[in-house]
Amino acid sequence: MCNFENGGAIAIKGFNFQKAAITFIAIKNFDKPNFHILVETKDDFEVKYNGYDAYIQVKSQKLSLKKLLNSNDGKSILEKNLSNGSTNSHFKIFVKGFVESDIKKMVQITEGNICSPLYSYNDEQKNTILEKLKGNENIKEFEGKLLTSYLYIPPFKDKLSEAITVLLGEMALRDIDVSHKRGQVAINELFTLIDQKSEFIIKTQEDYKKKKY
Repeated sequence: MCNFENGGAIAIKGFNFQKAAITFIAIKNFDKPNFHILVETKDDFEVKYNGYDAYIQVKSQKLSLKKLLNSNDGKSILEKNLSNGSTNSHFKIFVKGFVESDIKKMVQITEGNICSPLYSYNDEQKNTILEKLKGNENIKEFEGKLLTSYLYIPPFKDKLSEAITVLLGEMALRDIDVSHKRGQVAINELFTLIDQKSEFIIKTQEDYKKKKY
């Protein structure tokens, strides 16, 4: 059998999962006052409204706490996420799935600002995280940020057609008209906007503001 190159397909699935996650949060929160999303900025995307800010990293793999803390290029997934914002910010990692043994130890939070349920680390897991990150110069700041650091598993996987079905359902729940393909058109427009905002390169603070939608 020939060897097939699937790297591109895997990358596209990852991008589509991220795009669906951003769109899902946009749909769930579109009616919040002064609600904005910024894509491909200090993290995969940021959420801001009325003094609330969240830095969100999206991973289209099934992960574990160990993988969140693995460092392949200098910083782990969790370390990169916590390196943003301040102790007043919120930090989220969206994942396709998470190891059941780790999830069972986490604290489930049924009400979140922009999505739910969320999972926060229990004391044992926090100690594991801090021990792993103790060499970082910002370790004290990280300790405070862990109080608002959460895991979220979206209600869809990395198959775009299935994600779109969930997005249409969320629109209907929000009383957004999805009849006569209006919902699909709206989702396509959001996907296009995310693509356009994502490819914009930041060089100045003004460029950063152009990432907002």
